[in-house]
Amino acid sequence: MRKPNKSSQLCPPPANAPADYRRKLNRGITRLKATLQQRYEDIFPDGRSWIERAVADAETMAWATPFPALFFSALVHIRVAEILFPNGRGVSAGT
Repeated sequence: MRKPNKSSQLCPPPANAPADYRRKLNRGITRLKATLQQRYEDIFPDGRSWIERAVADAETMAWATPFPALFFSALVHIRVAEILFPNGRGVSAGT
């Protein structure tokens, strides 16, 4: 069996959770990570390094919650926005 990554040990699934559940959760996060990273790399082809950093940061934050699969995607989007708009000023509908 594959050893879980470091970030998945912050808030692991309950000890009494079935092994199949833990495996599916890890696999799902891994697939979602690859999908989100690829989507951002398609939009920002020269941004691979900061995208990888944003996704890794979001993954670490997601595993620190009791529901990593629920929060991971939103945390990636938030982290990317923080990098793109460090002053908190994004594009608004009025401008």
